[in-house]
Amino acid sequence: MSNKFKWILVGGTVFFCFFWYTHRSPEVSVRTAVFSAGYFSIANNSKIEKIGNELYTITPAPVEMATNSELKTYHVSKNYIFYFAEYHGEA
Repeated sequence: MSNKFKWILVGGTVFFCFFWYTHRSPEVSVRTAVFSAGYFSIANNSKIEKIGNELYTITPAPVEMATNSELKTYHVSKNYIFYFAEYHGEA
């Protein structure tokens, strides 16, 4: 194997492991979605509860500055071995 192929393989493996780690459970995927939206401290210091079949709520909820509303409820879906969360709106 060439040296370039080894680095691509190592980089791909590291990326896959990081992606799996941040999407391995519904709670972690909600934290990842909140963290990606820019609410870093809330993503790390909040409580996440399941309120429906695929709905999760986060307390304290991040507040969006443009509309002054709380981003409280998230819809979590499972694709293969990964969970993905997106803001759902008021449940």
